[in-house]
Amino acid sequence: LSLLGSAGALALFSLSSGTALFMVLWASSKFAQSAGWPALTKLVCAWIPEARWGSVFGVLSTSSRVGSALADAFLGSLLKGGFSWRRALQIDAITVGCVMVLLAALVRNSPADRGLQLGSDAVCANGRRRRHNGLSRHGGRG
Repeated sequence: LSLLGSAGALALFSLSSGTALFMVLWASSKFAQSAGWPALTKLVCAWIPEARWGSVFGVLSTSSRVGSALADAFLGSLLKGGFSWRRALQIDAITVGCVMVLLAALVRNSPADRGLQLGSDAVCANGRRRRHNGLSRHGGRG
């Protein structure tokens, strides 16, 4: 839902005018993007052994910043290529929407949703303990 909110705010931003509305819509887009982190934390907890959480979040945080820089470069190239800023933001909103559809099709909440079973103990963000040290389709070590 956070990607949907971000794409919607970007699309509205591209159609609007006025500084106050720009600020509200841009802030709404960034707020919606930040709302994705709790869901990402839940996915990491469900899929990754606790001992690797620090490394995984380091990679995810870095990729978030790198992705933002690449998106800025992409939008800049659209502007340099003759697109208006409005059209560039519409393309950005469409791109975010496409990523949302791709993630909805591929990402599952837990290994069990993919028919996988878990191994040793890990503690999730909600405080529950889970078994998790390897993945397999039939309960053996993966």
